[in-house]
Amino acid sequence: MKAKTVNKEIFLVDDDPMCLEVLKYQLHELKGYKISVFQSAEECLKQIHRKPEFIILDFNLDGMIETNMDGHQALGLIHNYNKNIEVIFISGEHNFELLEVYEKFRSVEFLVKEGFGSPIIKDYIESRIQSKYPKYIA
Repeated sequence: MKAKTVNKEIFLVDDDPMCLEVLKYQLHELKGYKISVFQSAEECLKQIHRKPEFIILDFNLDGMIETNMDGHQALGLIHNYNKNIEVIFISGEHNFELLEVYEKFRSVEFLVKEGFGSPIIKDYIESRIQSKYPKYIA
């Protein structure tokens, strides 16, 4: 039996170039997924018409300029465009109260960055893909 592949896209949004490179490297092996990186929410939103299946979004986007929107602001615009895009917040902070609020009211997931070598984000994305496409083989 032939394994199912998908032709989808994942957006990575983080103002830390090193984090983007590591995440892109970790996710590049996902079959059927194009990985696109953005250093600001604004860059991501300009390409939202491409309808990514997942957006991995840094909650604490600081950016290089003060006008950059943060992850919370970006989430509202993403969901205004298309509520079916799955948003996964990532953050270097362990603020569990904030995590619970977003998981309950915004239908998003929060993952804490556990260092650049941790596969937690890749593992989570693979599990989400597997639940959507049971015959998908990473």
